[in-house]
Amino acid sequence: GDSFQQDRKKCMEGDSSTAYVSLFTVYGSAAQLEKDPLREMLKSEDASARKAAIKAIAQWGDEEAVALLAGLLHDRESAVRCAAVMAVGKLGVLAGGHLQTFKTMEAEDSDAQVRAVSKWAVKQIGDSVLAQHDGIISAPSVSSG
Repeated sequence: GDSFQQDRKKCMEGDSSTAYVSLFTVYGSAAQLEKDPLREMLKSEDASARKAAIKAIAQWGDEEAVALLAGLLHDRESAVRCAAVMAVGKLGVLAGGHLQTFKTMEAEDSDAQVRAVSKWAVKQIGDSVLAQHDGIISAPSVSSG
C-alpha cells in the first residue's frame, strides 16, 4: 500500500498531475482528490493545469468551489476563463453572486468563446435561481393560528 501513496504523491507533483486530475474528473470522482494540491494547481503557470484543476474543483459542488473558481474568471488565458465560466455556471444557485460578473463578461470579454459561454452561464444561473424561487412561492403557506 505504501508504494501507491508514493506514486500518488509523485503524480500530484510532476506534469502528470494534470493527467491524473483529469482522469478522476472524467469519472466524476474528483471530490476524492486531496483539496490542497488542487488549490495549488489553480496557481500553476501552466494553463492546462489550471483548467484541469477548475474542472475537478467544480465537482466539489459547494461554496468554496465557487469562491476558488471565481478567482479564475479573469485569468489571462481565454481557455482558462472559459473553463471557469462553465464550471461556475454549472453550480447554478450557488453562483448567483457572480451573475453580474458574467453579464459584464458577456458584454466585454475580448474572446468570443468566453462571451458565448458567459451568456450561457447567465441563463444557467438565472434559471436555477428562478427554479429555487418558484419552489419557495409554490410551497404551501403555514398560517399561524
